[in-house]
Amino acid sequence: MGRDASYVNGLPNQWANEVGAILDEFGQPWALAGALAAIEYRERVRATGDADLLTTWNPGLPTRLEAAGYAVAVTIDPDGDYPHLLRLRRDSSAVDLIIADTPYQHEAIARAGAAHLLTIEDVLIHKVLADRARDRGDVASILATDPQLDHEYLDAWLDAWDIADRWHAARDRHQEAHVEHDAGLDFGL
Repeated sequence: MGRDASYVNGLPNQWANEVGAILDEFGQPWALAGALAAIEYRERVRATGDADLLTTWNPGLPTRLEAAGYAVAVTIDPDGDYPHLLRLRRDSSAVDLIIADTPYQHEAIARAGAAHLLTIEDVLIHKVLADRARDRGDVASILATDPQLDHEYLDAWLDAWDIADRWHAARDRHQEAHVEHDAGLDFGL
């Protein structure tokens, strides 16, 4: 994990690494998602109490995780053929395995590659999709770093998910905050 995130989020980072190692042993592609992934791109680190990993479905996965000592709660979408979420608990650890069930999620995992970290664009897409207050805060903090983004990729998936309006609102809020900050500097505030 980057910067001082491992200090602030030591246990969630450890939990992600432990489950990631199991997924590697099992031959599962996976990527760090959620707050721990966002922290890698944020202006400032924020605390989180769990770890989220995006992976693909394998019917032997719950049994393998149970053998590693995890209690596994399986959540199946009523319209789905397989679980879309595995909640893992062991002692104090809390890891959610989000099971990829869309072409986009499979592409996001592939783009993470050997680093097992969602790209900045994929973190932004996930956060804009979720659209909770903490997700909007993550988007704002990421935008505050003035990142170089693959706008073609980002725009294509934001349009595909029909959430471009949320993205534009987040960028507008960022621009307004940036203008207000610059104005305060101009007046010595």
